Amino acid sequence: MGAPAITDGASYQNIPETTAKLEWADLVTLDLSDFDRPGGKQRLAAQLHDAIQKIGFFYLVNFGLSQEEVNDQFSLAAKIFQLPEQEKQKYERNHSLPGGPLGFQLRGNGPGQRENVELYDDPKWNSYFEDRPRPPPCVEYKEKTEKFCRHLHYHILYRLLVLTAIILKLDDEEALWKLHDYEAMSNCHMRYMLQHPSASKGEKGPVTETIRGHTDFGTFTLLFRQPIAGLQIRTADNSWKWVKPYPASITVNVADTLSALTGGLLKSSIHRVIPPPDDQKGLARLGVIYFSRPGA
Repeated sequence: MGAPAITDGASYQNIPETTAKLEWADLVTLDLSDFDRPGGKQRLAAQLHDAIQKIGFFYLVNFGLSQEEVNDQFSLAAKIFQLPEQEKQKYERNHSLPGGPLGFQLRGNGPGQRENVELYDDPKWNSYFEDRPRPPPCVEYKEKTEKFCRHLHYHILYRLLVLTAIILKLDDEEALWKLHDYEAMSNCHMRYMLQHPSASKGEKGPVTETIRGHTDFGTFTLLFRQPIAGLQIRTADNSWKWVKPYPASITVNVADTLSALTGGLLKSSIHRVIPPPDDQKGLARLGVIYFSRPGA
């Protein structure tokens, strides 16, 4: 089964929310527009501190991107996965290239990845990667994607790292930020993910994990989502709770490098992807993700 037919930038959102009674995780929402107001950084740092001691997931709103800009990235994702398999194979992950194994991970080819998930990891748009081969849709969307990525990095990631420095009481609020030079060689990248529809409904028994429980490598992961349930996090009592997809928000999680840098004060929580509830099981699920990682 191919990628979802997205005919315009907004159609990825035209999906009814599930009516299933699910146990949703209770996560904090940070309004990033408060950052530049008097006392805003301190308020947000206090909120973030409270949130990430319990579980390393939270939401962001008012983060400075229009819905059209987000829609464009989902349109790009659909175009990427609609490429013929033979074309995708030209851009499969190559461990020998600078920046790590970026490119296509075809269905079922990755560790902990089931056969109905495929990924494309797109490197940063900077001088280190300007000669890196990319599929035609990425070249077509270069201007939009570069602007989008730089906003994620310079506007959103910058603010999150400053808030983290405030939590840690560092003398230099930009100490962590200075480890994340966008123009340097690093494995920061965009990920476009397609979860193909589940084949069956209503089956009882053990949960089939589409992407097995894991933590992310890096500092913060920024996730843009469709209104399709599928993401779960493991809580302190070892139970799994669903992470609700809210419109006009980013789901953010703390990753392992940041957890290590903060001595475990910031928690990198185990999370997984499972098939959605029955009323959404016939739907393909697209994800647009930014992984932030320190420079070399």
